[in-house]
Amino acid sequence: MTARIHRGALAGSLVFLCSLSSGCPPSSGSREQAPPTAPEPRADPGPRAPAYEPRWTVEVDSHRSALFAPWGDVVTLGMLDLLVLDRETGAVKSKARLKGTLLGKHAVAFVDSETLAFVDGRGLRTIHFPSRRPSELLKFESRAQRAALSPARAVVAWRSGEVALFSLPEAERLGGFTSPERPESLSVTDEGLVAL
Repeated sequence: MTARIHRGALAGSLVFLCSLSSGCPPSSGSREQAPPTAPEPRADPGPRAPAYEPRWTVEVDSHRSALFAPWGDVVTLGMLDLLVLDRETGAVKSKARLKGTLLGKHAVAFVDSETLAFVDGRGLRTIHFPSRRPSELLKFESRAQRAALSPARAVVAWRSGEVALFSLPEAERLGGFTSPERPESLSVTDEGLVAL
């Protein structure tokens, strides 16, 4: 069964969607054929994508990002709050106050089975589960503008165009560069490849 988070129709709501089918049919492969001499009737291609159906909807304030926790629940981060939602019912299982504003939907990742890392404008932070105990890994000297995380790396950009790469969960600076333009979006792999 495949699962996916999808933004709902109501502003600020979160909808959990779950696949009802086993996925797309397998590809028929790339066989070389002679070009047809006459047009052939098109066969029914079958389903193009799995069918999704809403399971539940939860109204949340200032939704910024949502991801699945390693144990299966849904974690959503807003401007100032983190919610853990039950994957089956959408019920709020726990809530924590964030100390800063998340820098976009890609600025958060689970670095292990119990630790969520995220970047706000002031630093790199973690929240440990199940206690929801926050900690600051690294404080920035100036306010960051953009960030992206993978389970092993964080990339952070500042208004000046400076871009820095950090290891996770250690928050050790691994390198950096100056972008010729202010980055509007960032992405990073566990190996440290950075796209802007």
